[in-house]
Amino acid sequence: MPLKKPIVAVSLREQVYNQLCEAIMRGEYAPGDVLKISAIAEASQTSLVPVREAMQNLAAEGAIEMLHNRSARIPKTSREDYRQLTAIRMSLEGMAAEEAAANLTDADIDYLVHTNAGMAEAVMARDTEKILPWNREFHFTIYDRAQSPILSRLIKTLWLRAGPILNASLTGSVDGMSLHHTGLAEHEAIIEAARRRDAIGLKSKVIDDIFYASTWYTKNYRF
Repeated sequence: MPLKKPIVAVSLREQVYNQLCEAIMRGEYAPGDVLKISAIAEASQTSLVPVREAMQNLAAEGAIEMLHNRSARIPKTSREDYRQLTAIRMSLEGMAAEEAAANLTDADIDYLVHTNAGMAEAVMARDTEKILPWNREFHFTIYDRAQSPILSRLIKTLWLRAGPILNASLTGSVDGMSLHHTGLAEHEAIIEAARRRDAIGLKSKVIDDIFYASTWYTKNYRF
């Protein structure tokens, strides 16, 4: 189970929701996986009610499908759904990158370098539990600097749909390490555009990264 940390403090529903979002966006669940409310409640050390409420919120966002036996399922995505999802991601994430360029600080650039180094270390070690979390951290460091809550929420919703497919690069029959090695190079180009605060360049490099990855998944993922 990806939910290993005990949940404390207030707003249990929100905390369960956030943990599930993180797990889904990082590809810890694959399409078709079943999430049992009781198992998640036990893992998060809380009752069934906040887990059920958190999962209902995720279902409203299209991230999961509620089932009748106190469980939910990660929805499967068709090839056409994935094509549309990718096109929308390139548009919105490119927009966020363009908006973020002027707001990036030197500390942000240093953090991008740090996250890409962390991802590189995970790729070299073939540490499948860390590659996608580092990748997500890298991208959202940029998107959050767009300072647009509406845009950030839309992008998060898209990642909730795309995240489970990312799982295939780590667990599928085709070795996805070549994808992640190329992704590291794409990230280096993104960092260079960020250093220059080049809004159009940053937008272009982010779109390139998404497009390259989508090409790999379209070829290798079994829709």
